[in-house]
Amino acid sequence: MPAWGWHERAGLGFLRLYLGGVFERFPALQVILGHMGELVPYFLSRTDHYLSVNQTMRFKDAYARNVYVTTSGIFSLDPMATLLRVTDHKRIMYSVDWPFSRNEDGAAFMQALRDSGMVTEGEFRDIAFRNVERLVRL
Repeated sequence: MPAWGWHERAGLGFLRLYLGGVFERFPALQVILGHMGELVPYFLSRTDHYLSVNQTMRFKDAYARNVYVTTSGIFSLDPMATLLRVTDHKRIMYSVDWPFSRNEDGAAFMQALRDSGMVTEGEFRDIAFRNVERLVRL
């Protein structure tokens, strides 16, 4: 079930890093979650509520400090709207997921995002290229 299973397992990998205390031991560690966050943003509030019990660092704080999210092949404004509500736009990066997604579809999605009014022009540029430039120090 590649349309679901990959995302569930990748998101679960991030949960395991959190529960293992990795982000407390390595506070500067940055993790990139693809595919609009591998389901994590959509369960952020619930996960924070249940997993943060008996932890010294809240789950939502680890997400905010240690995670970047890419679009990677999920070219729909509905999940992007949710992602923007729970994730600082400076931690969202455009990507395509080739060969599983077409570059043309990614370009059309970015144009739709730009035209949607969901982000300012500056936020759009951050998502389109500036955030990755900052992350990898280009």
